[in-house]
Amino acid sequence: MFVGSLAITPRSSALNRDIARGTRTASVSHVPVPTQERSTPSDVEEASEYVEDPIFVSHRPSSGNVAVASRLVIGTAVLATVAVVAWHAPMASSSTSEAASDQQLWFNPNPGHYDAQGNFVADTWDHFVMPNCDSGFIPAKYVSRTVTDDETGETTEKKTYVPRHQSPAQKACAWQKQVAYEFHEQQIRDHWSFVKNREEVTDVHRWQTNHSCSAQLVNTDFKADGHIEWNVEVGKPSGAHCQKACTESERGCDGFSWIAPWGCYLKQLNGTTDFKTIRKAGVYSGYPCQKDDWEYPWIEQESEKFTLPDPNPPRAAKNTSMLCLELVVPFSAEMDLVVMQYSQNISIFQCEKYAVYSSQLLQIADGLVTRRIDSSQMAEAAGQWGTALNTEIFMAFWRSVINDGEYLGANWIVKVDPDTVWFPDRLRPILRNQEQDEEALHGKGIYLNNCHAGLHGPIEIFSQNSIHTLASSSSQCYESMKDWGDAQWGEDMWVDQCFLQVGHAKRVYVDVLLAEDHCNKWPGWTSCTANKIAFHPFKDVQAYRNCAAHGEPTPEVMVKK
Repeated sequence: MFVGSLAITPRSSALNRDIARGTRTASVSHVPVPTQERSTPSDVEEASEYVEDPIFVSHRPSSGNVAVASRLVIGTAVLATVAVVAWHAPMASSSTSEAASDQQLWFNPNPGHYDAQGNFVADTWDHFVMPNCDSGFIPAKYVSRTVTDDETGETTEKKTYVPRHQSPAQKACAWQKQVAYEFHEQQIRDHWSFVKNREEVTDVHRWQTNHSCSAQLVNTDFKADGHIEWNVEVGKPSGAHCQKACTESERGCDGFSWIAPWGCYLKQLNGTTDFKTIRKAGVYSGYPCQKDDWEYPWIEQESEKFTLPDPNPPRAAKNTSMLCLELVVPFSAEMDLVVMQYSQNISIFQCEKYAVYSSQLLQIADGLVTRRIDSSQMAEAAGQWGTALNTEIFMAFWRSVINDGEYLGANWIVKVDPDTVWFPDRLRPILRNQEQDEEALHGKGIYLNNCHAGLHGPIEIFSQNSIHTLASSSSQCYESMKDWGDAQWGEDMWVDQCFLQVGHAKRVYVDVLLAEDHCNKWPGWTSCTANKIAFHPFKDVQAYRNCAAHGEPTPEVMVKK
């Protein structure tokens, strides 16, 4: 879950743990940058020369301290999100800033604002906190004093300009704040660019569902004798855009092929009856969609996005039976991994039942077509931990899984990331052991925890009953967590907290379940020779194959409860 290490204060560390456990609700006010703190580099250069003052001597930074201060800016920046700024807080006065400085932590759990209707809206996007130090930028002032003329003895009042002097530490602080402020402003600009792009992609996906578009063929090119083709810029962003461009082409389009980075090629048969399909890596081809549209029921309200369908009652299934699932990002390198896994009959394709989901209908190979979810599958790295805020995406995924209903034919549902190398046969003894627990096949169910710090997303294992619990509890989980969790977290932490705080499915920690870059790793773990069930991440096809090749017979495993 964590993207990097960062030294944090004991106070913030304890609060982090309490929040994660659900024993404390965070409530820290957002502290905007005071106007006078928004210094520029020229302000620093024009400041009066430093005059030795006893009050500053003990605080003068060494070169090492300045380096630490510089790293503080970078560390603070790691916790900054790619900000969604729907509202800018008014500038605080210096007194407000000073009063609030004691409340600043390394993250800002719940800043917010009131919308036009007077409803409080949590700005969970932004956990940026400015460096909390003294920059010394207090306005200079004039001081009145009485001056006596030595010759006449007359006295007059004169005003003397008294500049404020910055210590080296204050100069370093001013620089830190300037860098941090500029970084935050860039994050704001980057976010709005992301939001615009996500909305545009979402509109294309909605258009596809409204026009009943057929599946695109992966790693396939269209050719025909004498066919005509031309490149169109509007279809360049993705195969989805290209399919829409083909459907709306005024010249008439019988099919299309899309490949990054060259873009979209629309094609006319020109007398032949159909295209010949040619295997070509990285090419997506397909046919135009229906011209007439219908209103597909996309979910708009956030609360409804976090409310899963009412589940059917659990059903008895074969012992240790698994439904294994992957959610793949279309037109990405993940497609190469899934194609390879399917061709070599590894990963989820070793399970009795399997399915691949995506925001696009894609024919990966003969007999394997993705199942569509209603999502753009676009997420930002943000929130408390700087991880992908993908909870909304995976709620759409679980909605499709529950609506499909195939999970009712298996005792266990295993969701794995495409870049996770894992061995289903190693998992079966653990599942068999867990099925001895009454809670697994009845009641609220069991899910397996794969990291001592909490559930991580590369491999998630749920009993059928726990999926029933997740669906039944999702709306209540959303209402309970929306002010201190929700979109601030990735889907793994959201699901974990939903079970712990609301659903009360039983969590069982399995210490051999996962070795990954963010948990349970050791020097040489990427060799995949240890007796672990899953290894993550391996984003390159060859690296994935190398890891999978080290699969060994099912090990003796230990289960901790």
